[in-house]
Amino acid sequence: MNRNPTFILACTRDWHTLDIARELHELGRLELLVTTLPLKRTRAKGIPDCVVRQCRATQSLIYYLHHLGKNGRALRYVSTLFDLETRIHLRRSSASHFLGWAEMCQGSLNLARNRGIIPLLFEGAPHILEQERQNQYWRDRYIDATCFSEWQIKQRMHEYEIADVVVVESEYVKRSFLKIQGNAAREIIVLRPGVDPKYLRTAVEQKSECLRALMIYPAYRKGAIDLIKAWKQAEIGNAFLSLAGRNNYGVRALVAEEPSIRLQGFYKSSADVFPQAQLFVMPTYWDGGPRALMEAAAHGLALISSERCIGPEIIEGGKNGFIVPAGDIDALADRLRWAAANMNQVREMGIRSREIAVERLQWARNVPEFLKAISC
Repeated sequence: MNRNPTFILACTRDWHTLDIARELHELGRLELLVTTLPLKRTRAKGIPDCVVRQCRATQSLIYYLHHLGKNGRALRYVSTLFDLETRIHLRRSSASHFLGWAEMCQGSLNLARNRGIIPLLFEGAPHILEQERQNQYWRDRYIDATCFSEWQIKQRMHEYEIADVVVVESEYVKRSFLKIQGNAAREIIVLRPGVDPKYLRTAVEQKSECLRALMIYPAYRKGAIDLIKAWKQAEIGNAFLSLAGRNNYGVRALVAEEPSIRLQGFYKSSADVFPQAQLFVMPTYWDGGPRALMEAAAHGLALISSERCIGPEIIEGGKNGFIVPAGDIDALADRLRWAAANMNQVREMGIRSREIAVERLQWARNVPEFLKAISC
């Protein structure tokens, strides 16, 4: 491969891709960023306008059509429009690599290959069939659970076949590809995410003797139902659990008449919620990251998560948190009881979490490692 790769990136959401673009630009490796995101978002990340090309499929249009078209038709329209505009820029590009966002770039991946540009696919979640398997579990129980259309599954599978390299965020996601595709799997490279550098500048000192646990975006697949059940089962006195972000109907119903669990709703930034807690909990059923877990580490919180995310790569058992099996409510309740009874150790775990974030979750370190991997 090219020893000094240059990139054209295509993304419709700021799911670490703007951070990757910023680091590539600082390294002199970014030729162009094709995105639907507004310029204020790219400018906030320090990406100059001269390397940004906005598509007519605006971010607001994507969200609007996505909510209208739960059968995937509207998302297909937006994907096709974004893909067409990305191909226009690819035809003019002299980059050596194209890194496209999964589900939005099938035609662009094909064009890149035909033009001698190495096609890479950024997948921010496990293999689509693994996602669908887990989604089916929740769809059988809750009517408002996430589902994929037949088109979405076919689109993603085609992209997996076209890309020379699939770029993923964690070893768990990599294993999901190897499990489903086996020897037929494309080359898979882990680009471990980082956190916003501002979260690593100052630590938050935790003084409260009352356990305050936090979960962000309490969705079904994130393990919100399991966490609420475990919290009730643990019967912890003088402790509070906060659920920040959008809450599903099933979550709100379980929280009713439970004074120790609080629904915070939407928040502007993680700095609004993390300083209020000592323990971050996300026993997810599947996740590429999640970003919230990494930001919690950067803010100096002890962590509890499952094995189905980046958790095992940043949680050292007993040192900065615990890994509990996804779906194991009893094990989760035991860890919550332990945390409530050992607040001094929870604070020490938070200090270690922050140390790990500084050591492992810096974009300035992880992106160069990724470039080294694809240049071999």
